[in-house]
Amino acid sequence: MGDKKKKRRILIVSHGKIAEAMVHVATLIMGEMDAVDYLCLQEDESLESFTARIGEKTKEECEYIILADLMSGTPFNAAFAVKQGKPRLEIIAGFNLPLLLSLVNDQDAPLDQAIKNAVETGKTTLFHLAPENLSHRD
Repeated sequence: MGDKKKKRRILIVSHGKIAEAMVHVATLIMGEMDAVDYLCLQEDESLESFTARIGEKTKEECEYIILADLMSGTPFNAAFAVKQGKPRLEIIAGFNLPLLLSLVNDQDAPLDQAIKNAVETGKTTLFHLAPENLSHRD
């Protein structure tokens, strides 16, 4: 029997240090997450350089989910370039903490189901704290 490593890895990519902070906070909540990693785009870094770094992080033979902070930004575009030729690599543009925690909790679910659950969780956990959304007692 072979090594029972995690079959799926999550890579968070972002402008600045958003990805690093997201992993740090998720670790405070979930504990160590061996299957989660991050890359932060440096201020003066080129698309080509960031694409190469993502390629290096995703060379292991397993499923990957890349969370990019912003659709069409450099981190997303670099992830998209790496995805070419990697059918087991999926990208989600835009993320929040509940979405990430859902992916971590669904490590054993089929890839498409884990993504569907995470995106739904990310959407449904947004709430606008406005007066019309609150009940008042006089």
